Amino acid sequence: MKTGADYHIVAPDGRGFGRTTGWERDAPNFTDSNLTTFTGLSLVRDVVSLVHALGYTTVECVVGHDAGAVTAAFCAVARPDMFRSVVLLSHPFPGVPSPVIPPEKKKEDDSKEGDIQTDLKNLGLKHYKWYYSTENASPEMENPAQGLHDFLRGYFHLKSGCWEGNNPSKMGPISSWTGEQLARMPGYYIMPVGLSMPETVEEMMRQADAQGVARSKEWLSDEELSVYVGEFARTGFQGALNWYRVRTTPGRQYTWDWEVFAGRRIEIPCAFCSGESDWGVYQEPGALENMRNGTSCGDLREIIVGSQPDEIWV
Repeated sequence: MKTGADYHIVAPDGRGFGRTTGWERDAPNFTDSNLTTFTGLSLVRDVVSLVHALGYTTVECVVGHDAGAVTAAFCAVARPDMFRSVVLLSHPFPGVPSPVIPPEKKKEDDSKEGDIQTDLKNLGLKHYKWYYSTENASPEMENPAQGLHDFLRGYFHLKSGCWEGNNPSKMGPISSWTGEQLARMPGYYIMPVGLSMPETVEEMMRQADAQGVARSKEWLSDEELSVYVGEFARTGFQGALNWYRVRTTPGRQYTWDWEVFAGRRIEIPCAFCSGESDWGVYQEPGALENMRNGTSCGDLREIIVGSQPDEIWV
């Protein structure tokens, strides 16, 4: 997309999504997925390779939304010589991992991770990231009882400002990584332990306001939604879900590569923006507070990229 005066916008699909190719050789299914090809550094390499393939050596700004914001942030950390500025949408940057942990501390961290899953299970709940990391997640989302179109329509609606249940700014941030605190988040993040994601969405949509659902079609028409439906029907979800498996595998098995950047910060110009109805800001307690001057925008009530795209670029 050409924007004038020697500037172009390039919006690539992330590895495992959309029209990306090659990854399916490394991830033909859950069991045979080579997760080393989905690590954070691999995703940065994809972006760097694309820049060179397009004939450039520098980029004025790299922009990432949600999971893409993690990749954009690490592009900024790893290659400040290539990326001159960065904009993060919805997902605050919690910082690079701490230095290499001693074996005894590693066991302690792994134990805490296990504890939160037990904590949630005792409440009849489970964390969506760990659900997405299971073998059942992809086939369950590829073949939902309500159909792929209705599942994705419901999923996008529930995560938008059009759903009346998104009021994180009124409820206050999640203060700690505990089951009691995480349970305050909506069901699309902290799910009923016995339900799949399509079942969770279907249950929540039964109680959704019809007018709110209608409003969500103003920023995501059925025609536009059909693009997502067609692509996920063609590729399945496993490639996309491998992003979560990399992050949830214990012991830093697939995140150790970032230890080389321990102590580094984003030093290029950086902006963060999120809507006040976006629960994604509070997924990781303290992440927003760790960003200097980090704040949400009160006039962007929606989950911004889907619901209010024009305001982002004004």
